[in-house]
Amino acid sequence: MTTTVSFLLSLDYKNIFIMTPLISTTEQIFEHYKNYYSSYDNINYILINCNAERNIDNIELKENNIIASTYDSSDIVSKLLQKTNNNLIIIDEFHNLSFDMITNKDNYMNKIITTKCSTVFISATPLDTNNYEHIFGNNKYELSWDIAIKNKYICDYNFYYPNNDVIIERINNLKKDTNLIEKTILINKSYFLLESIKLTNVKKCIVYLKTINESEEFMKILKTMNIYFNLNLKIYEINYNTSKQKKITIFN
Repeated sequence: MTTTVSFLLSLDYKNIFIMTPLISTTEQIFEHYKNYYSSYDNINYILINCNAERNIDNIELKENNIIASTYDSSDIVSKLLQKTNNNLIIIDEFHNLSFDMITNKDNYMNKIITTKCSTVFISATPLDTNNYEHIFGNNKYELSWDIAIKNKYICDYNFYYPNNDVIIERINNLKKDTNLIEKTILINKSYFLLESIKLTNVKKCIVYLKTINESEEFMKILKTMNIYFNLNLKIYEINYNTSKQKKITIFN
């Protein structure tokens, strides 16, 4: 919802600079803005991060620009701000701003958040900004969980707290469950066998197991796991009941 609010605020500006702490969140909000502005003409979209673009000489600015960047690429954004006007800066997840970013005037993020441009700081995590009103201002808009749920902006939820004592007891019981341990070993064997067949392209393979029950269990696991490997396999079981003729047929 905060992304939608920032979009509505951005409509009055020609250049929108969106900054988030991570590449993943930057790309995510970048795509949101593309959708929001899909019905608007002549919008120039620029993504800045180490996986996209960081060479300022390759960045072409136009009349209307939406620029999304990570905090780490603030050096590029700082330079672009000097080339543009009518700017809106959106600092998403601003609770991730470090003390150095807030206080060090040589830090590029500090240069950005202390610029004269209109700036919106967005976060769902409370942060005490009282000592830095010269940066964050004193206009604060909050939406409580209660109101958001009441107005159906978000769904209701319940908290489930894990009982650590029960978890530890359950783990200890699992360690004593020999059947589970044996099945885990068979699963590992099945995976190793299928992966080896896939890599080496062998045509035949014999697996020796301790008991008939273990052999039958292994076959079930192997067939199930092969659903994911999708290998063209024929799987047979040989035990003391298997006739000589059937053995010959299987091996040939």
